Amino acid sequence: MSLAELFERAKQLSPTLAFSTVTRTIARLESTSEVTRIDWRERGSHFEWAADPHHHIVCRICNTVRDLNDSELGFDSRLVEQRTGFSINRHSIELVGLCQRCQRSNN
Repeated sequence: MSLAELFERAKQLSPTLAFSTVTRTIARLESTSEVTRIDWRERGSHFEWAADPHHHIVCRICNTVRDLNDSELGFDSRLVEQRTGFSINRHSIELVGLCQRCQRSNN
């Protein structure tokens, strides 16, 4: 969810809430690793509750997002480290395509 989306939802509960309060709260939650920032190049930053590392597959038409874990992708960061010599601190993979509903709609 983007900062703007978070702000709109929070404002429904507290109409006098300021955008800066949401920004500071997210920054604090991010600094304590309770929230994770996902930087999607085309859609900007989004935030989600910290969970096991996972990735996203996004529909380019309706923007439906599904979480994927490393095992679903066959991703092994240790193998990448061995092959590249890099020490990986974190990784994020975003796949973009068409969900089943949009595939049916576009045929």
